[in-house]
Amino acid sequence: MTRPTRAIAHALLLTAFSSPSIRAEAAKPPAHLLKDINTGPAFVGAGTHDSFESPGIVSGDKLFFGAITDTYGCELWMTDGTEEGTSLVKDILPGMNPRFLFGILPNTLRSLDEIVLFVAYDQAHGYELWRSDGTESGTFLVKDVFPGIFPSVIRMGTVFDGLLYFTADDGVHGRELWKTDGTETGTTLVADIGPDGVSSSPDGFVVFNGRLFFGADDGTHGLELWETDGSAAGTAMVKDINPFGSAGVIPEVVAPGKLFLTADDGVHGTELWLSDGTEAGTVLVKDINPGAVPSRPETFSPLDGRVYFRADDGLHGVELWMSDGTDTGTTLVKDISPGPSPSDPSKLAVLGHQLYFTAMDPGHGRELWRSNGMQAGTLLVKDIAPGPADSDHTVSLPVVVDGILLFVADDGVHGSELWRSDGTRAGTFLVQDIAAGGAGSTPLAFSFFRGLVLFFADDGLHGREPWIGRAPIVTARPQRALEDRTREVKALGQE
Repeated sequence: MTRPTRAIAHALLLTAFSSPSIRAEAAKPPAHLLKDINTGPAFVGAGTHDSFESPGIVSGDKLFFGAITDTYGCELWMTDGTEEGTSLVKDILPGMNPRFLFGILPNTLRSLDEIVLFVAYDQAHGYELWRSDGTESGTFLVKDVFPGIFPSVIRMGTVFDGLLYFTADDGVHGRELWKTDGTETGTTLVADIGPDGVSSSPDGFVVFNGRLFFGADDGTHGLELWETDGSAAGTAMVKDINPFGSAGVIPEVVAPGKLFLTADDGVHGTELWLSDGTEAGTVLVKDINPGAVPSRPETFSPLDGRVYFRADDGLHGVELWMSDGTDTGTTLVKDISPGPSPSDPSKLAVLGHQLYFTAMDPGHGRELWRSNGMQAGTLLVKDIAPGPADSDHTVSLPVVVDGILLFVADDGVHGSELWRSDGTRAGTFLVQDIAAGGAGSTPLAFSFFRGLVLFFADDGLHGREPWIGRAPIVTARPQRALEDRTREVKALGQE
């Protein structure tokens, strides 16, 4: 680059950064109130989310979520990320209703192609399966599974082979496995596993090797591992793990080509198992807490060919474990809280090749940790609330956005607020003090769509309402734009 060209580029960068529009953009807070949806007096301080907080669901170019207002009660809303594009979809149960009687159940939202499926209540059908394309006319009952005002008590499962699988009670077969394509005729019972109206209560749906696996009780073998290809004939028990009673099977996660599950064979207690989908290939991985005392593995997260989870071996308390599916490859990662006192790892999230979680140790309380699977590589990220105080007081799960972990923490000064981390101490800091003065806005129910992060928070003025931020701003370091442009200017001057 010639000297005049460098000078011109240098001047252009300095001019651009000093422009009012860029300075104004840099001065904006990372996140802002999207819309004060509930402005009436009855729920002052309650905002649009009450006790049924759950992340929204993306369908097409919209984010759907449940919100409570004085006028409509709890109903289906959607947003395109702007205030004017945030609106009620349909008042399914007209008028304000008691808090125990919601028009929709927000935690039941599922996306299927270009529609959203959810459970909603109307006075003619009770709680049943509904669908929406984001328009009022396109929001309607899919099927009255239990005819009349009796609710079918639907529990949503997962999408498999282009269909949504769920459990419901039609008043004849008990709680059984159903599937839907979003139409009335395409909503059908898959199989009547429990005979004579006895519920088999399928649970723990995991897709593996082209089939759907779950736990179910056929009334004879107890809660065991089952599979289906979506047909009645293709629905069968994989293995009777506990011939003495119920194995209490819960399929958990798929990692290194294996389906991991928890089960009690009647000898070892509830331990880690895996399955390749066959009876012979469904085996105990390891008796972590030897004998009949269960180690109770739970909170699973796959990473780099292994599965991470929490378990109690009877010596170290509840700590972080990992497994590659073999006995020798199933090991304690680290005794974070030495001795029988548990560190109680929870809220597992994967960022890059690291596992992030919260855990307790005597000197730091419950804080953010990370692990690469090695004892030496399992480290405290930052003591956010210095000393033995806990920085983690919420049930909100972390979310990974643009290579950054977003989570909620309380540093003892600002209350529970939005934080971020890149895995380093310096890169772990408060994003925004939404409820100034230490009250804490307690952000929760994070959703990510179209380069935006949406969550619900209480700023102390509007109640718990939807907030939104552009991901590059929410996840950026303070003054990052200034630092980047300064480096660009210096680089140009050195060429």
